[in-house]
Amino acid sequence: MGIRPFRRAVVLCIAVFGMLPIALPAQPSVFPSAPAPTLSTPDMTSEPSDDAPEDLSIPGKPEVREKSFLEKDQEARGGGAARMQPPAPKPKIFDAPIVREVVVSGANPEDTKKALRVIQTRVGEPLDPDKQREDIRRLYELGLFSPNILLQADRTADGGVKLTYLVQPNPKVNDITVQGNVKTPTDKILSQLPVKKGQVYTVQAQNKIRESVQRYYEEKGYTDANVRVEERPAAGNMVNLVITVDEGTKTKIKDLIIRGNDHIRDLTIKLRTTNKGSWGPFTHYYNESRFQEDLETIKALYISRGFLDVDVQRGDFVYGPDQSWVSPVIEVREGPRYRVGRIDAQGYTLFTREEVLKPFLGLQGAYYNAAKFNA
Repeated sequence: MGIRPFRRAVVLCIAVFGMLPIALPAQPSVFPSAPAPTLSTPDMTSEPSDDAPEDLSIPGKPEVREKSFLEKDQEARGGGAARMQPPAPKPKIFDAPIVREVVVSGANPEDTKKALRVIQTRVGEPLDPDKQREDIRRLYELGLFSPNILLQADRTADGGVKLTYLVQPNPKVNDITVQGNVKTPTDKILSQLPVKKGQVYTVQAQNKIRESVQRYYEEKGYTDANVRVEERPAAGNMVNLVITVDEGTKTKIKDLIIRGNDHIRDLTIKLRTTNKGSWGPFTHYYNESRFQEDLETIKALYISRGFLDVDVQRGDFVYGPDQSWVSPVIEVREGPRYRVGRIDAQGYTLFTREEVLKPFLGLQGAYYNAAKFNA
């Protein structure tokens, strides 16, 4: 054998032996296996334990009832069997004292008689706070006394009570002066006042006087008139009133503009309103309070013609450049017009149903018209 064949044989053997498997040492298990459970057979011959629950299914055994919550709670408190506690006694109600006398203090004899007539509390009745509160309200509504009405209760010798209503009379009007009125006579203004000389002057009187004079001027066309009322105390529980008027200027109505009235003519509407346009020798001045009434009048007119859903509102007024005239605007949304459906009668006694319905049968199917039903 030569050298080269031997070298090839050695190389081949090394390659073959390099492919043989190599035995590796054993690796520990990541999750070791749990030991197998051991089964034990119970000893059926052993005596039962004292702690074992009693078998209630055995015949002849007494039935054991579970104790209620009250019984358990009573035993926990050391009281043995539960006992029903008697209800707590009701608080004693004391009788109200009897009214022995009713007096009104602070008023003159005439006003005292009026006050006693409206007081509900009567002598011999038990004291009733609700009734006394009602008495104070009634005394105030007389308009004779100021709001600070007090009630004083005094015990009598026999255990009753004496009620005294302490009142303070309202002042009376001693004199009324009007100033600032240039275009309106004073006697015309005084005739509009809700309070006259010698009458009682209440806390509400000032607003009533101002509103009445303001309304009078508005009706005359002075829409921007301003009224102030000053109270000056006088001797003997009297008061002097000073009414100051800033008349402003009268606002002439140029025209009454009505929009949205498709089914009723302008003239028909204007004949029913107070605020009318001025034409020829006829001059009308704007009146704000009457304008609200005009809106209701137009609405009633539409409803009587079958427009039951009509809406009548104030629009944007048109004013002159110098504010000397105004054209009020009324916006009308007529809505649908309703027809008469079925007509029936109720409550008739003297006539038959047919006799009652006969005058109205021709209206069925026609547009509703209140005038025809009221004819």
